[in-house]
Amino acid sequence: MEKEQARKELTAQVIDLIFNSLNLKHIDRQTVNESTSLTKGGLNLDSIDILELIVNFEHSLGIKLNESESYSKYFKDVGSIVDFIGSQKQLDL
Repeated sequence: MEKEQARKELTAQVIDLIFNSLNLKHIDRQTVNESTSLTKGGLNLDSIDILELIVNFEHSLGIKLNESESYSKYFKDVGSIVDFIGSQKQLDL
């Protein structure tokens, strides 16, 4: 139950950061969940939006993506971001 609650809280934090970073007023926040794609068929973000998110996540949460890591691997949907942040912060999600 603790794992589930920790994941739920981190997911809410990730969604908050996405909406606050990109000012997504045209999207109903209640429709966004872990399976929501960041690109087509979801939030429809472009590569500049994704880069802005990465910078904001790095500054806000103290995580770091190495230059050699594939950004698309970690930033394909909300759940993949949650997984990545959890691994960076060594959280047991």
